[in-house]
Amino acid sequence: MSIRIDGANTTTNPGITGADTDTGLAYGTNEVKIVTDATDRVTVNNTGMGIGTASPSGLLAVHQAASSTSNYINITNNATGSPSWANGMLVGVNDAGDALCWQNENQPLRFGTNNTDKARLDSSGRLLVGTTASPTAGNGQYANLVIQGYPNTPAGAGHISLQRGQAAFGANNQIGLINFGDNTGASYAGIECYADADSGANDFPGRLVFSTSADGASSPTARMRLDSSGRLLVGRTTSTAQGGGNVLQTNSLSVEVASDTTGAHWNRTDSDAAWVAMRFYARNSLSGFIQVNTSSVTYATSSDYRLKENVVNISGAIDRVKQFKPKRFNFIREPGITVDGFLAHETQAVVPEAVTGEKDGDEMQAIDQSKIVPLLTAALQETIAKIETLETQNASLEARLTALEGGAS
Repeated sequence: MSIRIDGANTTTNPGITGADTDTGLAYGTNEVKIVTDATDRVTVNNTGMGIGTASPSGLLAVHQAASSTSNYINITNNATGSPSWANGMLVGVNDAGDALCWQNENQPLRFGTNNTDKARLDSSGRLLVGTTASPTAGNGQYANLVIQGYPNTPAGAGHISLQRGQAAFGANNQIGLINFGDNTGASYAGIECYADADSGANDFPGRLVFSTSADGASSPTARMRLDSSGRLLVGRTTSTAQGGGNVLQTNSLSVEVASDTTGAHWNRTDSDAAWVAMRFYARNSLSGFIQVNTSSVTYATSSDYRLKENVVNISGAIDRVKQFKPKRFNFIREPGITVDGFLAHETQAVVPEAVTGEKDGDEMQAIDQSKIVPLLTAALQETIAKIETLETQNASLEARLTALEGGAS
């Protein structure tokens, strides 16, 4: 090998050359080159260093040679064998144009600051942030991403932050999304955050939306949202609940218990004063409520005279009551318990509003025995009136009898 030093004009000022003028060190105007086999391999100019290019676009530019199938920087540890792709790390671009940071050994890629590990991609493909080892038990051991809080974070908790790329924006703009899908891009479910109203200085209203894809559907549908007022809406996207302080609204609700326990608790902790545990509405009009008193419960249904019309007294109550057919029976599922009651379809013939459903219909009939009370009251009043009439007549007869007996004496 010889050293070739060329001036600005290599024809008239060849400088110093050796026997092999195709290989050497050359310099020209504002540049220095390393040449092998009559080809510029490295160029250093006032822009930077170019490897495989004579026109570097930055401080360091690495270009793929036309006859090469790869464009890599290869970093190896000689202790593991001869420097090669097989036991080293490559940084570069392959022939398909893919950018690579590649560790070919069974070792992690480590990222650090302040001479300390901050993140690593381990040999199993797990990205560990704030920790050097994946959990060995529980669901965490299968996680592809593990984030562990640093000691200077609140209580050392792990954090994930999804942020929109602007400081203030209007209502219904998406702020972040977590999507659950497969490797084809299909989406099965998602959790999204939206602005619940226009945002501004110290005003950041947000809501969370939980979506799932139904069987047979190709995209998720919103199923539940937690809005900026703290209301949880299940199966709906807007609140129509009456009154203030509502925190849960759903189209239907099922409470299931697996043991001898209370399915739902309603408790007022700040006072012994009466309070309404439940209100019932039909088309936003109050139909009734359940009120909890200090030592009792009131089950109230709407009964204000201003809600009613065509009001008349009940007549013929005794005759209707005589049509009732009270029974003693046990329910099939409780063979050892005998109770008094009515058969729904028989009662329906006397007080239709007390019974729901139809005899032998698709759904079992049910009865609200409280709706029988008005008829029983009217029948009792008719009975009392008859008794009072008889008492009056009896008193008159006794008086007349007494008078006759006195005259006879």
